[in-house]
Amino acid sequence: MLLVYVDDILLFSASTALLDSAEQMLEMQFKCSKMGEVKYYLGMPVERDVEKGVLRLHQRKYCEGLAEKYGLQDGGKPATPLPSGFTVEPCADEEVVGDSDRKLFHSMVGSLNIAANHTRPDIAFATSRLASVVSRPSHEQLEAAKRLVRYVSATASVGLEYSGVRQRLQRDS
Repeated sequence: MLLVYVDDILLFSASTALLDSAEQMLEMQFKCSKMGEVKYYLGMPVERDVEKGVLRLHQRKYCEGLAEKYGLQDGGKPATPLPSGFTVEPCADEEVVGDSDRKLFHSMVGSLNIAANHTRPDIAFATSRLASVVSRPSHEQLEAAKRLVRYVSATASVGLEYSGVRQRLQRDS
């Protein structure tokens, strides 16, 4: 497997020969630096359990830091990203937050989007819904963003885990 982000390249292979061949081809075309076994990629810790065949990516420190960044350490630990029945609708002019709260909302949604796009698919829907009103959020939507920040901080250990176990695809009719 080859992962590329701008000038950061990460190679994975179960075959040492295939890995060596790919490295040689890259080195013929580009100036490369071999960094050894990956510990971090794009600022995310990469944890490997070779015996179990598991690779784990997470943003624990980033997610834990969000509540502190926005002063939301003491607001409880929600069990879900958004409250039950929460909907995002355009709001009336009198419901729109002021400039400072709009900037806060914008910053929170941007920070949450980083987590959603990298290692937290569990918050992708909620983040996307909040992002749809980023230019005119209501007070209720601002509170939902704060709740989502607290949720992410409370569940900071959640990440992506890839296992080498091949699962058979099955179709039922």
